[in-house]
Amino acid sequence: MLLLLIDIATPSGHKGGLPVFDSYADVFLAFLGEQAEFGAEEPASERTRAAMDQALADLDSCPAIPGIAIPPVVLLSQLVANDRDGFALALADALEAHRDAFSVGESVEDVDGLINLRILALACLARARGWEIGVDSEYLPCGVIAHAAAGLTSG
Repeated sequence: MLLLLIDIATPSGHKGGLPVFDSYADVFLAFLGEQAEFGAEEPASERTRAAMDQALADLDSCPAIPGIAIPPVVLLSQLVANDRDGFALALADALEAHRDAFSVGESVEDVDGLINLRILALACLARARGWEIGVDSEYLPCGVIAHAAAGLTSG
């Protein structure tokens, strides 16, 4: 199941050539590796925290481009920090940003706007930790989150 999350959360061929896509993937992969090796209760390593800082810096310098869903760096940062409350707030913000990215011009018809797989992957990981997903959204299919969380814990 972890390989599936890696595939959907770090898709190749991202748009725009923006550094935030690569730095997000670096943090996500480092975080998953640590989770697999040490478990969800262990704090993030210095390497992962440094990669997270870089991703947040890349996010700060990233322009908003209609039709391009910027990776949910802040949402991932809350998962890395093991901050349930911050995760819930960042989840709502990430879903709103996704909706906004796909609500103008040609992007309205883009199938990438139906579900943000990066956000969905992070929500699945949070649910696998036992965190409640306190946001109801058409972008977060409840059945997928429940099934993915059960699959993560059962192998």
